[in-house]
Amino acid sequence: MRILLFLISYGIAVISCSQLVLFLNFLSLGYSLNSVLVYMLQSKEFIMLCASFLALTLIVFFRGPLRLPS
Repeated sequence: MRILLFLISYGIAVISCSQLVLFLNFLSLGYSLNSVLVYMLQSKEFIMLCASFLALTLIVFFRGPLRLPS
């Protein structure tokens, strides 16, 4: 179950990070860096990126309940 959650969180992180990189193309259209960064920080992709990084941190660094062999 942890592996599945890790893969889903990793996929969401990759997709949202690549989407944020694509937002940098607004700089070539003449928008200022400040307005592009404000737009990126207010987008849902940034929230998804933060949530997926939090989920990845919880999955990797915190162990689940210990199951002893019976």
